[in-house]
Amino acid sequence: MRSYMGFLVVVLAIGAGVWYSTRQMTSDPGQVVGLVFGNETDQSIEMHLVVTMIMSRVEGPRVKIANTDHFQLTDPEGQAVTLRRQQNSNLMKGTRGTPDFFLAADLTPETQYTLEYVPRVADGNRYRYTFTAPTELTAFKRYTFEPVVQE
Repeated sequence: MRSYMGFLVVVLAIGAGVWYSTRQMTSDPGQVVGLVFGNETDQSIEMHLVVTMIMSRVEGPRVKIANTDHFQLTDPEGQAVTLRRQQNSNLMKGTRGTPDFFLAADLTPETQYTLEYVPRVADGNRYRYTFTAPTELTAFKRYTFEPVVQE
């Protein structure tokens, strides 16, 4: 009887481990997006977002990524902040990878913003990152945009 109980405990532990591992592997880990802040003035700081070649081609080779369809930046009141498309960034120094282009925005320092990324518009999957604009230059960093749960 004891051997059956021990066997049952081992089988349950293995089953729980397999279930947990499967759940972790099939969950959405989010999207990684690179940001850098700089060119600060008394009233604003610039944010540059890196759009990689893979991000810009996810809809297909003939579909160009659109600033408003794929990226939405909002201030604390929910008002949209304009994202400007530009081909280079004076804030990015020695970054790895191949950026396709950059999206830039002028932000108010020490203000909280929400940035959403929609890889495929037709799918409706959204990824969100909330941050507070810094007051000074920050180095390039990749941030994980968490999946937004559909209601």
